[in-house]
Amino acid sequence: MTAIAASYGVSRDAVRRVVDAAYYAREQARLAARQKTGRCVDCGRAITPTSTRCRDCAGIARRTTVRTDTLHCSACKQWKPDSAYYHDQDTPARRYHSWLCKTCDNQARRRYR
Repeated sequence: MTAIAASYGVSRDAVRRVVDAAYYAREQARLAARQKTGRCVDCGRAITPTSTRCRDCAGIARRTTVRTDTLHCSACKQWKPDSAYYHDQDTPARRYHSWLCKTCDNQARRRYR
């Protein structure tokens, strides 16, 4: 399985999910049980029938621009502390901070005046 995974550029577990029928059946049963509860596995809020997490928790699980004490600026590509970002109520996955640091946000605003 390792050789197959390397040749396709995927993980060994991804190949196992496809090749091993028993493993796939167990995973599908576990997923179905989670979805039948109708509750997020992280916070307990209501979810859609096709997911296991609510929207906010899914965003938190997927995020790659957030560390425990810093955030990544999408414009200057630097990691900066939370205080370097403006508050944004629409981004709970980024601890309610905007995607651009204050410096880059101000530059962008000046460009589009």
